[in-house]
Amino acid sequence: MDEKAEEIILSLNPKNAGPAPKVHYSTTPDVSESDAVADDLEAFRTNLPTLYFLTIDTTGEHETGDPTRWVARIKLRHQVHDYADHRELELQATPSAEIRYTTDGTNPGKGGYMKGR
Repeated sequence: MDEKAEEIILSLNPKNAGPAPKVHYSTTPDVSESDAVADDLEAFRTNLPTLYFLTIDTTGEHETGDPTRWVARIKLRHQVHDYADHRELELQATPSAEIRYTTDGTNPGKGGYMKGR
């Protein structure tokens, strides 16, 4: 992980894709050959929490399989700021993700929550 750039660095290892595989990626499961191509398979960088990959064998020896879903491990950091008349809590997710929270202990997924980033 490159914390300064807030990016995750992945090593993509295509299987049964010949000597020069082409790996397409998208944020949706319907990734296809018209989607972006991962140029650096050894150090693919992303700041997205979920991606789908589709590997193409450019020699045609192997059939194209189903897309593969990748989900990031989200790192959540917090910092408490003390002021004269109040306290504030700063939350940060890497890679960027929606953070749901409450101040009364109720389930933030059931509504009545405050959103933060």
